[in-house]
Amino acid sequence: MNVTASNIAFNAVTISWEKGVYGEETEWEVGVVGYEANARTATSNSIVYFGLNEFTAYHMYVLAVCGDNEKSDTAYVSFVTLTQSNEAVVGDATITNGYIPSAQYFNTSLAEMIYTPEEIGKAGSITSIAFNSTTTNTKSRNIKIYLLHTAKSTFDANNDWVTVASSDLVYDGTTSFATGWNSFDLNAPFVYNGSDNLLIVVDDNSSSYASDKAFKGWYAADDNTLYQYSDDTNLDPTSALTANGTRTGFKPQLKLNFEAA
Repeated sequence: MNVTASNIAFNAVTISWEKGVYGEETEWEVGVVGYEANARTATSNSIVYFGLNEFTAYHMYVLAVCGDNEKSDTAYVSFVTLTQSNEAVVGDATITNGYIPSAQYFNTSLAEMIYTPEEIGKAGSITSIAFNSTTTNTKSRNIKIYLLHTAKSTFDANNDWVTVASSDLVYDGTTSFATGWNSFDLNAPFVYNGSDNLLIVVDDNSSSYASDKAFKGWYAADDNTLYQYSDDTNLDPTSALTANGTRTGFKPQLKLNFEAA
């Protein structure tokens, strides 16, 4: 029996499943694993399950009630509920002089940053991403942003770059960083699952430099960020890179906007 979770909200989910081989089932039990006493009964092969907690990982089950207290084999599905707020501010602003994600005093820069589910605190479709600048720069920068889920928690070496695909590109445009939040509207929403780490890659390939600008952020775990800035070498994150960068625990503060549930 194949079970799916859809229409995931902050307090509810639609659970659907296929009937068995013979298609004779008329009643099913649906519940949360570990809380079987609160299970609900369905008379069709779909149910909207309310009463869930926001931003919580759930493991739910479905089984057919066959009569005479007999029940079928159990099928399972896992998901993470959304939160009610559409915005998530990620991290602190205890450091105000970071060169990441865009080292504007140089012609080009590349930064790869790992954020954890605990830091993000939400799941759902990300529609924009913002970085918090401490100064204003009137010169335009060419920025590409890539988003993807990753199993990595740290960068293991100075050349441990993650190669991204063109399909991971969520923003490609120009901007002039101003003091405060600088927001980038994504080309299409990125569906963050709320359980994997999120890798954010910012490629500044402006081929020109501006005055020394900085971003707010905080020092997280060691080696969560890998970066390089240069006047001569423009690293392409879609290629398998071998050049050495620099690892650090600094991560820029983020503001993520999510689609309304």
